[in-house]
Amino acid sequence: DYDLTAKWKGDESFSWSLALEDGILVKFGMKDLDVNAQYKVQYSFDGSTTVENVTGVKDYTLVAARCATTQMTKPISITVEKDGVEVKRVDEYSIRQYCLNKLESNTPGNKLYDLCYALLNYGGYAQVHFGYDMDNLAYAGYLDIGIPDVQIPTTGAPFERSITGKCDSISKTVISLSLQYMTMINFCFTPATGKSIDDLAFYVNGVELKLDALPNNIEVEILSDGRIDLRIKQICAKDLDTVYTVAVTDGSSTKTIKYSVMTFVARNQDSNTMGNACKAFYKYYLAVKNYMD
Repeated sequence: DYDLTAKWKGDESFSWSLALEDGILVKFGMKDLDVNAQYKVQYSFDGSTTVENVTGVKDYTLVAARCATTQMTKPISITVEKDGVEVKRVDEYSIRQYCLNKLESNTPGNKLYDLCYALLNYGGYAQVHFGYDMDNLAYAGYLDIGIPDVQIPTTGAPFERSITGKCDSISKTVISLSLQYMTMINFCFTPATGKSIDDLAFYVNGVELKLDALPNNIEVEILSDGRIDLRIKQICAKDLDTVYTVAVTDGSSTKTIKYSVMTFVARNQDSNTMGNACKAFYKYYLAVKNYMD
């Protein structure tokens, strides 16, 4: 449901596609797959190799490999075996190559062109921020030199942070964003002296969290020093502007926070270390919204 780009076929039987879900996924597919067969798929990416056994194939997709934001230039190779016999081997294909194919076959103003252009700049600026693979930047040849001049809105939803109330049993709250392999907002709560998670209740969008039966998109972890991480994950590209309401209460006092991925981006756009990466991420968000309209 979240495949934002049409498939490009390397040949008549094999295809690659990008899925911008709760991260960036590269999907591998083949025509004429036998739903009753056992497939062994081995793919190598950025120094690691993964082997998956696949049965009951649907929609021609064999496997989906996750890529970090900084890994768009890293080549992926794949080998497919059917019932123990190699049937396909494809070497060295990357997200950047996929995007270049779309850029070369479209023109600026085309929604797919603009999306791929923004995606490469998001990846390249992220590489610069982290100092990763600096000799092979994703945006090479397609650098958006206007990124440093971008001004992200700071008022109103989804950009403005809202905090109301105060929970007396919480001494500190830190909010961060993870974009490594999955888009995730992390709320880190430090209990007040003498307090622990046993004294607290947490709510997301008005629903109380049951620690022994959490929704699939939420994690709660008690760190070794007693701090409590509440993570909202599985945030798809089309939902980067979704505002989440997180509340923590001790029964007599409550702190409520309204926050989105774009809130973090807007609040850090002037950072010396991550400002340009945030601005590139914002333009990627705009390209996604435009593509989905």
